[in-house]
Amino acid sequence: DSVANTNIACAGIGQIESTGLMYTRFDHRDNRNGDPNLHTHVAISTKVQGVDGKWRSLDGRVLHKLAVAASERYNTLIEEYVTRELGTVFADRPGTGLNKRAVREIEGIPTALLREFSRRDAIESRLEKLVSDYRKTHGKDPSTAMQMRLADQATLETRNEKAPPKSLDAQRAEWRERALDVVGRRALNSALKTSTGNTITVTDAASIDHSEIARTAVARIAQQRSSWNRWHIQAEVQRQLRPLVFACVAERDAVTEKVTEAALGAESIRLTRQVDATPAALQRSDGASILTVHGNETYTSAAILAAEHRLVGAAHTPTAVMAPAHAYTAALAAHTQRKGWDLGADKKALVEHFLFSGALLAAGVGPAGTGKTTAMRVVVDAWRSTGYDVIALGPSAKAADVLGTELGVTGRTIDDVLTRYENELDTGIAPGAMILVDEAGMASTHNLDRLTHIAAEHGAVVRLLGDPQQLAAVDTGGALRLVARSSAAPELVDVHRFRDKEEAEISLRLRDGDTSVAAWYAAKDRVQHGMADDLAEKVFTAWAETSETETTSLMIANSNHAVRDLNDRARTDRLAKGLVKKGGNDLSDGLRASAGDLIVTRHNDTSLRVTGTRGERVCNGDLWTVKTAHRDGSLTVRHPEHGGRIRLPAHYVKEYCELGYAATIHRSQGMTVDQVHVLVDDTMNRQALYVALTRGRDRSQLYVPIDRIVDPHLIHVHPDKKIADEVVRTIIGRDGSDVSATEQQRDAAVAHRKLDYNVGGYEYAGELIDAHRIEAIVRENMGPELANTMIAEAEWDTFVHQYRRAEQLGLDAAPTLAAARSERELASADSVSAVMHWRLEKHIANGADEMHAWAQNIEPTLRTQFGEHAETILGDDGAWPDLAAHLRSAERAGKDPHAAIVELRRGLTDPDPSAADLLDDAERRWPLGREARDHSAPSWVLPPMQDREGIDPELVAWSRRRYTEIAERTRELGQNAVDEQPAWTRHLGEVPDSSGARLRWQITAGQVGAYREQFGIDTDRTLIGDRPEYGEAARAWDQVNARIKTVTAPAQVPAHAGPGQQSVPTQQPATPDPIVDTDRARREAAEQRATEQRRLAEQRKAERREQLRQQQARRAGHFRARRI
Repeated sequence: DSVANTNIACAGIGQIESTGLMYTRFDHRDNRNGDPNLHTHVAISTKVQGVDGKWRSLDGRVLHKLAVAASERYNTLIEEYVTRELGTVFADRPGTGLNKRAVREIEGIPTALLREFSRRDAIESRLEKLVSDYRKTHGKDPSTAMQMRLADQATLETRNEKAPPKSLDAQRAEWRERALDVVGRRALNSALKTSTGNTITVTDAASIDHSEIARTAVARIAQQRSSWNRWHIQAEVQRQLRPLVFACVAERDAVTEKVTEAALGAESIRLTRQVDATPAALQRSDGASILTVHGNETYTSAAILAAEHRLVGAAHTPTAVMAPAHAYTAALAAHTQRKGWDLGADKKALVEHFLFSGALLAAGVGPAGTGKTTAMRVVVDAWRSTGYDVIALGPSAKAADVLGTELGVTGRTIDDVLTRYENELDTGIAPGAMILVDEAGMASTHNLDRLTHIAAEHGAVVRLLGDPQQLAAVDTGGALRLVARSSAAPELVDVHRFRDKEEAEISLRLRDGDTSVAAWYAAKDRVQHGMADDLAEKVFTAWAETSETETTSLMIANSNHAVRDLNDRARTDRLAKGLVKKGGNDLSDGLRASAGDLIVTRHNDTSLRVTGTRGERVCNGDLWTVKTAHRDGSLTVRHPEHGGRIRLPAHYVKEYCELGYAATIHRSQGMTVDQVHVLVDDTMNRQALYVALTRGRDRSQLYVPIDRIVDPHLIHVHPDKKIADEVVRTIIGRDGSDVSATEQQRDAAVAHRKLDYNVGGYEYAGELIDAHRIEAIVRENMGPELANTMIAEAEWDTFVHQYRRAEQLGLDAAPTLAAARSERELASADSVSAVMHWRLEKHIANGADEMHAWAQNIEPTLRTQFGEHAETILGDDGAWPDLAAHLRSAERAGKDPHAAIVELRRGLTDPDPSAADLLDDAERRWPLGREARDHSAPSWVLPPMQDREGIDPELVAWSRRRYTEIAERTRELGQNAVDEQPAWTRHLGEVPDSSGARLRWQITAGQVGAYREQFGIDTDRTLIGDRPEYGEAARAWDQVNARIKTVTAPAQVPAHAGPGQQSVPTQQPATPDPIVDTDRARREAAEQRATEQRRLAEQRKAERREQLRQQQARRAGHFRARRI
């Protein structure tokens, strides 16, 4: 029941418990093909009853996070049940495919039987064929209804005659006959005898060392990720305890819980901050705040934090190891002579950082296609010219070999160096060496920490190069980003890979998470969409058109299954054309390869040496052309680049070889071809899409599934079709980058103060405080019966939010409510609150015109009092509507609006006040039930309600504190903008020198920062983004945009306007094209960084010389540090 939560309040800001899940469970003994496969289907209702008695949607966030832990528990209980009943013994067996977790299988069962009982679904295969035929005949995809009819046809065509549901005895008899056909009676009886009837020992729960298992579980997880939550730990604890048999399920669950608590206690360090105490009205039953997500706490280990701390320290640890200036100058000259062009400012900054930083560890960031290799060639030439070595390391043998070839040095893997060191072998690292790690974002934190220690021990230095926004480490990651950010690492900004110059800038915007770039790919006809099965055929067809030309192309997919399908299509086509021979030998992906096929090896094997080369070995990721398929299952292959040959043994072919026509995104990183064809799926994240779309020089084509063939085995509503643009935007918005535990800890320290968290909770508290007043108004205008119905409905909270919004916009909400009530009958409404919410929306829209007309009546008085400056006030689209709304509300409370304007004018010392200043004064004079406004708070966040009889004083006090915290956070954002000047502040112009203008700039920056933080504007390429179509975000946008105009007036472009809306100007930098923005600021920043890097390099040189002199004086006779 801990997963059965539901959301309350507007936008689901709060999470409360429910009374439990409703589900239906189906236990199945076989799969769709009739193969033995004991499993359970659980259909969970998406509706739950909250503890407040209201029915709402299930909050799936917790359910999603614990899915793996629940699966592990289910598998554990199945294994324990079978073991206890049959006396079986389970053991780990390598998972199918590469990098798959080991699976548990019963010992003694022949592999041939496992393969026999894992057949492909005949119904699905036939349905795919029928859909394909329909598409060819009619020239379009079949509708959902047609697909269901085709599914029925596929079922009938593939069903065996007279195959009614079978009893368990009948199924067992059938399975036995099939097993006999595969392995024979003697082998089957032997397997049954071996695998069953073993003596099972029941574990004494009291004898289990909870702490030891907890340490093991945390150690295993810490090798895979930098942080974890309760469900990660629980899943690993289930795996650790699985070999044990307990007396009962309750005992196993109790032990699992104790070990989990031990792992999260003494063995882990909590990263997320404990939330401050909240009022009882905002608490769940366990005392936790409803503004938090159950089970969302994250943890790490002391070992991970220590490793990250050492890496950051190494980036600030001086050494005497750096290159002389003349070596750099000579290497630059050699580059210019060799290439015919000079290095750009960004590359020079990177080269100088690596050569002159003098730090034990230094990092550089290079987005895709920015010429990292070119810059590193200069680094290598300069370093080696002084007589010292450069050791090029990569995360994989293939990457290391490519790196070594490109730089003219020997490429090695990080693991090779670490293994040699651990076994006390020669690492090849001499004093003064530079250890250059490419694709450092894919290297684990632990490995980089150990590598840096080895470098320090040998008098060498480490240089990391990579991109935190490309694919991350398989193990614990985030180190590259941490080191880069903590040491002001230079970043390459000029992209040279693409022949379309616009695409260079678009790729950087994609990397930054700018979802608007989806429009560029669509405008360039780079996006095809359709049904998932048809898109695979389109990818293959496009690739096949260029596969036999001089144009190099690559098929890329996100999953091994999709890659296998593309490879299968490619081989089938090549067989039909006679380009490969029939037959062939079995590969690890279940396909076959024969002479003429292209395969990829997926495992490093140093014992497999390639003839015709200088000691080349078989590496993971190598592509080979098959020359001969031998009868024993081996393959003779030739490398298409270096031309080496080798006969791959049959066992290696069977376990570690796949067809190589298509590649996963992970395998494609580092490749460059002319064209790429990317088969998208909606599980991808931004980093995967970025890697895929930056492989092709000429063209990168996306194939986006918006629909899929119905599943004939599941009875459910077929999901609606998606829009391709939405799919791409969602992927771009999904950040999958590794974040170090240190950065998570820093973020967690301020997360409770951030406005995306604070404002929603504060406004919900205001709605709770105001609920009794609104209840009374609803009872008076709706009648007691309808009022009781509304208050009991789940949509009541959103109605209260809408009603308060109507009041804030200046409407006389009570008569408006009565008018909305009388529009039509409400007896037939499924939700009266929802209908009234909708009706109020129409009145709010109409009320805007009414409000505008009312405001026009007081404009003459405003002009009389403020003269020419009145036009500035009236032109403030952000604050003037709120000021007019407040004056109208004051009028209803008995205050004449014309007299109010006169009072406002007399009370101000500033001769030219802004509309925001007047609004602040008006709210102080006529608070209308609210506290005084803090001018530092976001202008769209109203002050808290005043104390009054009948409301929760604890909630009121909490609301006041939260408002103060929101104002303080906004002030902090403004101060940070002045002190740190993050990239987005360039849209506001330079920070003024004069105190008054500087203060206005800082306040505006605070408001902008608050908007960006609350509404999730992450990109630096826009200040506040496009205007939202409606709601509070649109109101906030108007107010912030009006403030921006007071400090700067850059060129404006139209914001997105929905149907019937007027296009509103948005504050963005001038752009020559609405999609492509050639950002000079990037290059200017790169040049500034290069100049600063050179200045710092000279300063560091002087400091290192002095340090070296002092060290030599103190440590005479010890290891002599060398300056190269």
